[in-house]
Order: sequence, then C-alpha cells, then structure tokens
Amino acid sequence: MNKNPLAVPQREKSGATTFDKYEYQYHWALCRIIDSQMENSEYALFMELHEDVVIADSFDVNIAKFEFNQIKNISTPKYNIDNLIKIKQGKKNSVLGKIVLSASDKSFCDKIESINLVASCGFSLQLKCEELDLEVITIGDLHKNSIDKLKTALHSEIGNSELPPNIRFVVPKLQIQEQQRQVIGKVAELVEYLFPNSRCNSVNIYRTLIDELHRKGCVTYDYTKWDELLNNKALTSEKVKRTIQTHTSVHGNEQIMRDFDSIASELGLNFLTKKPLRNSVERIYVERMNPSSLAITIKREIGKALKNANADVGISPDINLLIVNVEKLLSDSIKNIIGLPHEVKATIIYEIITSKEI
Repeated sequence: MNKNPLAVPQREKSGATTFDKYEYQYHWALCRIIDSQMENSEYALFMELHEDVVIADSFDVNIAKFEFNQIKNISTPKYNIDNLIKIKQGKKNSVLGKIVLSASDKSFCDKIESINLVASCGFSLQLKCEELDLEVITIGDLHKNSIDKLKTALHSEIGNSELPPNIRFVVPKLQIQEQQRQVIGKVAELVEYLFPNSRCNSVNIYRTLIDELHRKGCVTYDYTKWDELLNNKALTSEKVKRTIQTHTSVHGNEQIMRDFDSIASELGLNFLTKKPLRNSVERIYVERMNPSSLAITIKREIGKALKNANADVGISPDINLLIVNVEKLLSDSIKNIIGLPHEVKATIIYEIITSKEI
C-alpha cells in the first residue's frame, strides 16, 4: 500500500467538527419528520427560522400551532442549572436566555405549543421526583429550587423573570455517531410500517429529503405571505409522502395497472404520453394505501363528478369523453391541488378504474 504524502499533523480540524455539529440538527429534524409521518399527520418543517428547527402542525395558517427546537450537539457535560444560565465570554445571552428570547414578546407567542432545548449530552436537573429518569423534562417537573434559580438568572439577564411554562428539555434518541446510518434505518422502518412487505430505496429517500432540508435551510429571505413561506422555506408532509412513494414499490397493483393499460390502449396513447400517466397511477395507488385528508377530499370530489359524467354519457360511454367530462366538472381549486394536467388525468383514470359505479 502506498504511503500517504499528506500524513502529517493538520493545522486544525475544527471545520469537520463544526460541520458534524451543523449536520446533527438536520438529521434530528429528519428523525422528527419520520415520527410525524408514522402518525400520518400534517406538518411543515422549517430549518433556521427563528430557531434551529420550527414545526407547524397544519398548513392552515388560522389553526397552525408551532414547536420551536434549539438543537445542541454536545458530548459532555450534561446541562445543569449552572451551565443553562451561564453567559459565556463574548456571548450576549445564556442558553436559557436565548430560548426564552426566541419566542417571547413576539406576535405569535400564543401559537407556540412548546419551546424545546434538544441536547445530545442530556440533562442533570433537580426534579420534584428524583427517582424519575425522564426523556422530556417540563418546567412542571423541576424542583422549586431549580425554578427559583432559573427565574432569578433570567431577571438578571433580560430584566424579566417570567419562565415560559411550555419550555421543555429533551434528550434526543439520535446518537452523535453514525447519524446518517441511523436515519436511513428509520426511513426503512417507516416504509415498512406504511407499506408492509414493499420494496424501497431508503438511501434515495434519505438523500432526497436531506438535500431538500439543506436547500430550504439556506433560504434567508423573509416572507410576509404564509403560502410563500410554505413554498420556499418548508419541507411538508406532502413532499415527504411523495418522496417515499416515488422510491417505493408496493405489491398488489397488478390488476389496476392492467386496467390502466387497457384504458391507455383505448385512448391510443403512445409511449411518451403513456409513461407519465402510468407512473402517476402507480404513485396514486401507493398514496391511497395511507390516504391523507386531502387525498380523501380529492377522491370524494372526483367520485361525484364521475357519477354525474357517467350518467350524461350513457350506458356504454367513450372513455375519452368520460375523462374529459369529469375534468370539466372538477373545480379549478381541486385541479390545482392535484397538480399538473397529466396528474389530473391520471387521478381521474385511477378513480375510473377503482370506481364501483362503473
């Protein structure tokens, strides 16, 4: 084996260490996404927006609640009261002060459900019940002496001793070492949970999602419109679901795809026109195994349109005419939600194939 000509002591290695700490919050965010996806819940996750990781529990701005997360990738020592309130040299605020200030005196304060300090080093805090070993420590779990000390320090630092009751101290499950391997494993577990006995490329799913998080995290613009913020800064549950579906092959769709091929033949589609429709129908099949509320709404609306269109075209309708008529009956809002024109057509075809009315 050839000798490495660069094998001399390096001037410094802080770059690799800094990158590892920076990447930890992205991998933690991806783990958090996987947990929410298992519950099939709606969410939008923002990197580097007021805090390291912010999660909204709805796309509806009128009802959305937020979870603020400050992520610390530290091996030792454990956080205790003293190092939570200590202001390090050259810093303006303590760890506790930064947590409180990130969410206090803001117009959205009443929408924040929790303000979390997530620390890989763990916590050594005096609790009311000392026998407990908690993964998530709330303010209500702390001993009175600890609370008094935190309030006194806060008053000295920011002039306000109010300690938000929704602060939580969280010990993450994600380990510092081999973060990527752990997250890829969680992706594989998620796909198996959602689609048992399926085949997936968990590495491709991971790469797509982590790249999307990096891209969104680099966006530094401010947006005054909620929809613009979602589009430009958020990784949403819908995007995650579509990514999983794209890289997952599920058994049991053979009859549906045979029916699609028959419809494509009747429509006289060539290969280039047929392929994107076929891919969309396969994706919709996977999606409907764990349908979101949005997917259920789309199915219901197309079902209504299909019933009306089928009655208009007679007992033996022309399939192309049926598709055209269904699309005409759909509202623009539903078609915009579905997406591109070929996706609208594919969704209509899927509903025709699976409809009990035909």
